[in-house]
Amino acid sequence: MLETDVQTAKARDLQLRSLLRQLHRPAEVIEDARRLSSARLLTPEVQVVLLKTLQDDLWRDPLNLSYERRFFRLLLQAIDNDKCEIDEGISDLFTTAELKSDSIGSSDCTWCYKAYSYGSSGTKEEDAIGLRLAQDVLVGGSTGCLVWGAGLRLAEFTLSHPDLFKGKRCIELGCGVGLEGVVLARVGAEHILLTDGDPEALGNCCHNLAQNGITVNDATSSVGLACRSDEQVNCCQRLWEDEWNDIATADVILCADGIYDPEAYPALVGVLRHLLVRPGNPVAYLSAQVRNPTSLRAFHEELSQQDLTWQLVDEADAANVRFNALVCREDVSDIIILQIAAACTEGGA
Repeated sequence: MLETDVQTAKARDLQLRSLLRQLHRPAEVIEDARRLSSARLLTPEVQVVLLKTLQDDLWRDPLNLSYERRFFRLLLQAIDNDKCEIDEGISDLFTTAELKSDSIGSSDCTWCYKAYSYGSSGTKEEDAIGLRLAQDVLVGGSTGCLVWGAGLRLAEFTLSHPDLFKGKRCIELGCGVGLEGVVLARVGAEHILLTDGDPEALGNCCHNLAQNGITVNDATSSVGLACRSDEQVNCCQRLWEDEWNDIATADVILCADGIYDPEAYPALVGVLRHLLVRPGNPVAYLSAQVRNPTSLRAFHEELSQQDLTWQLVDEADAANVRFNALVCREDVSDIIILQIAAACTEGGA
């Protein structure tokens, strides 16, 4: 096999695994598998490649049992429709899924488990981040228990620029599912304080950190970056309207998708000012989906009124590490990253 063919095969394998890990629609994953064959059929050769993907444990989590069963049923039907013989390994996986007890997770329709693999090229997978997420906020779970495009973009930015965060003290405002917390730990941030006003989101964040091998101090009361020097990561419940005087100085403040509600701008910018107008020239990075240009202008005005400056991070510098086969990639095209700082720090001119 030519080297280009090997690279293409690896890229397709990674594409399939990434789609499954994100629980993409089964019919579209199966159609993507058909593209492995010039005849667009689920031939035995294609099934051999597909089997390796299907054996990946990161998508066959107990919380995903209903998805797993649905996928295998559609896959076997598609193979039959293509008039191809079913690979024995795929048949065994299907049987295993059907025989699994509902009590191991499928009975809980509130949660699912997704994994996001990332790398700096389309043919190399560097690592993956697994997250427990709400299936649907209409069924159960808060909006803070979902992955949003702005959060993915901020995580890509962090992975692409580790030197901005390595050895730094970092605070995230609205930590949600904990994606940014995992990324900050992986790039070597010295201390990380993750805050969220929603107790359900904060509890799920701590769960996801532990699932990714990160020791966390789950604090139910006020906690600063310096209160547990032996812990790299701390979590605490905190609303933007709350008192923040007990929070220790940070080098970097992060926030993803925090400006969707204009009524919250004064409180959010107030917290940013409190954390930025300090010695050491701290900086904030805020990712946002531009849903309404008028609201964005209002946010810029609020920053100016509280003596904060901002600049747009150049798209070319935003990210060279990307999440693979990101299902919602088209949804992040209008997401921006703002770099925010104080016009002058404490004691400054």
